[in-house]
Amino acid sequence: MQLPRSRPALATLCAVFIAALLPLAASGQSGTSKAAAAKPAAPSPKVHFILTPRWQGEAWHFLVEARFPATTGTETAIDLPDEFGPARNMHANIRNLESLDPGVTIKEGAKPAQRVLAHKAKRPPGQPLRLRYEVHNKQRDKLSHESFYDPILEPGWFHLVGHGVFVQPAHFTEKDSVDLTIEWRNIPDDWSLAGSHGIKAGATTVWNQRNVALQLARHAIYVGGDFRLHKTEIRGRPLYIAVRGERKFKDEDFVAATQKVVAAHREFWGDFDFPHFLITHVANSYDSGSYGGTALHHAFAMHTAADFTVASAAFDFLIGHEHLHTWVPSRIGIRPKGADEGLSYWFSEGFTNYLTHRLLVKSGLWSRERYAEAINKLIQRYLASPARNFDNRTTADNFWKRRDAGDMPYQRGELVALRWNAALAAQGESLDSLLKKLQTRDANGEMATDRLIRALKPHLAGVEQDVARFVDRGETVELGGDLLGPCYEKRNVPVPQYEAGFNVNETIKNRMITGIVEGSAAWRAGLRNGMKTRSLSIRQDDVDNDVKISVEDADGQAKKMDYRPVKEVAGLVPQYFVKAGADTDKACMTWF
Repeated sequence: MQLPRSRPALATLCAVFIAALLPLAASGQSGTSKAAAAKPAAPSPKVHFILTPRWQGEAWHFLVEARFPATTGTETAIDLPDEFGPARNMHANIRNLESLDPGVTIKEGAKPAQRVLAHKAKRPPGQPLRLRYEVHNKQRDKLSHESFYDPILEPGWFHLVGHGVFVQPAHFTEKDSVDLTIEWRNIPDDWSLAGSHGIKAGATTVWNQRNVALQLARHAIYVGGDFRLHKTEIRGRPLYIAVRGERKFKDEDFVAATQKVVAAHREFWGDFDFPHFLITHVANSYDSGSYGGTALHHAFAMHTAADFTVASAAFDFLIGHEHLHTWVPSRIGIRPKGADEGLSYWFSEGFTNYLTHRLLVKSGLWSRERYAEAINKLIQRYLASPARNFDNRTTADNFWKRRDAGDMPYQRGELVALRWNAALAAQGESLDSLLKKLQTRDANGEMATDRLIRALKPHLAGVEQDVARFVDRGETVELGGDLLGPCYEKRNVPVPQYEAGFNVNETIKNRMITGIVEGSAAWRAGLRNGMKTRSLSIRQDDVDNDVKISVEDADGQAKKMDYRPVKEVAGLVPQYFVKAGADTDKACMTWF
């Protein structure tokens, strides 16, 4: 969560990702002469959205027409865009909502983001309700990770996460299938257009999806304008990459590096069944340290700061982690909804981190040394975290409120995965193989974590006890000497400990130094409570880079007070190092 930097590597805020809802194939059966023929499947309800840009000088908005089935009664509730990830009150971007049907009125619903259509008489079967509304740009000082999820409509381009765009009939559930149409009209000839459901096919572009979950309209990305659209293929299936903004990398390098990561994942899972996949990139407003994104249906949307490069661990990890959400948890099982969703992040985020790191080594993109460096950083941050011993409920409740709590499921889950993989390896098995066997397109409504634990129990004693201890109660995960396998040895070494020296969240919020820690490096640099901040660049949990801060002096002039955010006393921390001879050790060579 960027404050003004994104969670470093470990947390790209992909926890907002919702398990992809895959098309449900409708089929009928034909009987024999001794059995009655099965009734043909009832047609799916039709839902149709039409999006048309409307300009007012340089400012513009999308006019959206929505057509969908009514309820069987005389009132139909609709849910407006509301929350997704860090975005809140998204319905404020929806304006001039009106019915296109005579005699249908609109009134307030039970929630701020709900409206009720009163249609007095029951609607004839097949006759849709029709609405029209405007989607406007969310006003923002800068493009940050928080504003990334709201509608972005700027001169010459747009970036829309579907959760901020489409209304949805409240009587539809995630299990209900529809015939979904998304239609784009009057898109300028010189604009690109790409989304989770396809790419531009002229001034009018129509994307049809039959027998799919309605949620697929929302859980999707849509971009257009001056994006540079590239196409490559993996086993004949298109991979589209839409890039906007100037960065230090070349587009062709971005495309080539992304293709390597995506191909490695599909090889690992043995899964190439994708009609297409889209990765979008926009430049955020920061000079350094900020990057993030979210996984969506057949897509991944990302943003980066000016210093982001392709040939970096950050790039490999960001692309790798988000793309792996194609499988974890969505092709293993479902996860809780609502307030309980965060209780499963230790698996959906932590195990995704586990696989991301391992597959980067397995594919040859990372060395064993780089892998150790990533895990060692994870251990340092985990052991130093004030949220380390939060129980799972406290962690989930604070996921969006506190950065340390938001990072904890990623850290805790990966360490639990490493612990289980080491225990399985002692029996000649691996967690990687078990996860691949759990892959399914139909988990029959079963929780991903339940399927995982049930699969592990015959092989590992104490799996449920581990979950109770390290996840539910938040006990510190035990780090054994074999945690990273035969390639590595464990040593306890002095490690610099991170300390910002002030309350970062409150300082950014108030643009004033708040919560200074007396005696800290920030204090020694001269920072004091109440100083007005002019600029702040901080990579939280990073002891290798200075905090760059400018405050206002007594004369109203900017004064730099940069410092390294490290405690004076270093602590002993378990760290892992590549063993001598690892390159020729057969056990090591087959570990990844």
